[in-house]
Amino acid sequence: GLGEGDVRRGVVEVEAKGAGQAGRVRVVCARGGGGAGVTCTFVYAVVGGPVEHWVLSIERRGASYTCSVERPGQPSYLYFMHFKGSFEEGAKVTSAQAFDAKGEPLQEGTHFQIAGNTVKSIGGFKNALSKLAFAQ
Repeated sequence: GLGEGDVRRGVVEVEAKGAGQAGRVRVVCARGGGGAGVTCTFVYAVVGGPVEHWVLSIERRGASYTCSVERPGQPSYLYFMHFKGSFEEGAKVTSAQAFDAKGEPLQEGTHFQIAGNTVKSIGGFKNALSKLAFAQ
């Protein structure tokens, strides 16, 4: 089982699927005390660019969980048509942060929005993403 403050981490390949088809990656974290786990899902569509290795992780601190998906240490050259992060079990997203390819923060309400158990890109999103983090 996972102890206090543990992180479950997986390296995932984020790649163009051709014709902007959506890709999906997920990571699961067991809950303490044998309860149902927490599953973070990142759904995206990218056009062109190389295959990139991103890190999808879920971190537990007490009763709260934070999911993050990022390309650590280097910029992303992928052109994102859209992205969405969610908690599969339906837990509400209470906060989220996203950053463009230069590491500049994206603005909630302009580039992304939180709705229920998801955070997703909206009309003002300019197709560049290097990190998304969201918490319940």
